Amino acid sequence: MNSDSDAAPGPATQGPPDQVAVHVLDGDVFWNAFGLLNPNYVRDDLQQHATASATALTMAVTTARQLSHRAGNPGDLMRFLRNDGLMTGFSPALKPTPVFCYRDFQQIGAAFAALAAVKAFLDVHARFLSTAISPGNTLQGFNKQGNEPGGKFLKWLEAQNHYARRDDQAALFRRHLTEWLSDAITWRDHLVHFGHLRGFQFMHVIGDREINAISVDMVQPARMPNGETLPAYARRIEDSLGTLLRTSVELTPQAQDPEKVHFQGGGPGPGIGW
Repeated sequence: MNSDSDAAPGPATQGPPDQVAVHVLDGDVFWNAFGLLNPNYVRDDLQQHATASATALTMAVTTARQLSHRAGNPGDLMRFLRNDGLMTGFSPALKPTPVFCYRDFQQIGAAFAALAAVKAFLDVHARFLSTAISPGNTLQGFNKQGNEPGGKFLKWLEAQNHYARRDDQAALFRRHLTEWLSDAITWRDHLVHFGHLRGFQFMHVIGDREINAISVDMVQPARMPNGETLPAYARRIEDSLGTLLRTSVELTPQAQDPEKVHFQGGGPGPGIGW
């Protein structure tokens, strides 16, 4: 066996270069978000907040798409039902009527990630809007007041008498809260504090007939507590947050830096797909 001194010399080890040029390639979600809120167009004091808002929207849409991909495969449930050893003794005459539920915790995990990302976006965007509307008076987030999600933010917003569009901005958020955001925040809080999502329906099928008479088309898909399938709810997140960001920015023209807008040849344009 050769000693170290007998070993043939290898190529010299080369250290990292003193300087590198990093080129970051981003996907469509990132570019859509930054098409709605481009930090290059806003005042200097808002650039960090604008970047954070667009990034948070990117994460919310990305996790929503992951939730959509967790809709589940009815064939997985059917394979369990057709396992002879598992279903020994089953009879459709059993009372009460059995319901076979395929509990997939990857779905709950994906739902939690999407809901948490929605709340993170709201917190970050509240900081952007508050700084844009009242420089030096940045709120900490989209915090509740009592049992009202976002109540502190809305109360602060409606008190900004110097902001001409305060009522329109507040109405925008209240509409989204009524239509879907209040539920999303409540579900997220329930998952955080209690470890489960009340009202979530896993993929299931009713066992009111012989196993060999149950077909794949009888399997009910997983649904959010409001009854929407996971893909439908994921689409709601993506569409609604894109609309919310775009409209809230349009209602805050003082966020733009006129000199930068002139230099760039225009303000933030509409995002592709939003």
